[in-house]
Amino acid sequence: MLFLTISSALRSGNHPILGDVEITSLLMVCIIFFGIPYTQSKDAHIKIGLFADRLPWYLQKVLDITSSILTFFMASIISIVYYHTTLRYIENPEFSVLLNIPLLPFKILIFILSLLWAVECILKLFLDISKSRETYREGE
Repeated sequence: MLFLTISSALRSGNHPILGDVEITSLLMVCIIFFGIPYTQSKDAHIKIGLFADRLPWYLQKVLDITSSILTFFMASIISIVYYHTTLRYIENPEFSVLLNIPLLPFKILIFILSLLWAVECILKLFLDISKSRETYREGE
């Protein structure tokens, strides 16, 4: 935020920072992908329960488990895509347009963090299933 503030102030004063958009874009990728696995581990994603909260508990659990499975598949697809992208960037390195920043470390970072996201989704899935079993047994 501090960099964006300084960059905007200097740009409005006709003294822009060279490559500020590239730096901001690359840092944004890092911030977002570091936050996703952490947020998944804390189960802190924004949920709107307008419809789901009115359903019986077992249907809510089915929706939670389905959501975890779909999120796992999405995180796995992102991880697989960035694995192949990383391999391609190792063979043919690419750099940012203006500052020639190597993009390979960012691709590796996205691959690792999306893999961690997928692992967190699987852990959440197992926790949801075990909690559902405990709740079902208590109801018997």
